[in-house]
Parts: sequence; C-alpha cells; structure tokens
Amino acid sequence: MACLPVWPAPAFAADYAQGADDLSPRSISLPDFFRKWVPGLTRDGLDVGVFPGLDKTVWITEPEELKRDLQDVMSDF
Repeated sequence: MACLPVWPAPAFAADYAQGADDLSPRSISLPDFFRKWVPGLTRDGLDVGVFPGLDKTVWITEPEELKRDLQDVMSDF
C-alpha cells in the first residue's frame, strides 16, 4: 500500500531517512498540508503513514481523517 509518511518533527524524519537514497525529508506547514496536500492525496487515492518507526511500525489513515483528528486536537488549545 502506497502512503505518504509524516512525522511531527524533522528529527524523526531524518532518523527514518538515514541511509536511504530514495528518501529526503521535507517540512510542510500544517496549513499547506490541509489546503494542498490533503486534497491531492485524497484525489490520488493515497493514505498517510503517521509517524513510521525505525522498526517499520506505522499508523495508516486517510488524509481527511488525519485532518479532522488534527483539527480536533488543535481546537483544545
């Protein structure tokens, strides 16, 4: 299953990509992720792999579901 891996901080992405020639971490602001990436991922039929671990564990979710979850958490602040 193809998915876009995402992490909450650059250090986690860099650790995951270390030694992989085909991965390069990129910072995306949350507003850009919501506005551009979520619709694009949804249109392309790709899910999001949230916080993949070095042991290859990952939580897979649909882009719109992740957006709602993040918005719910942010509404508490």
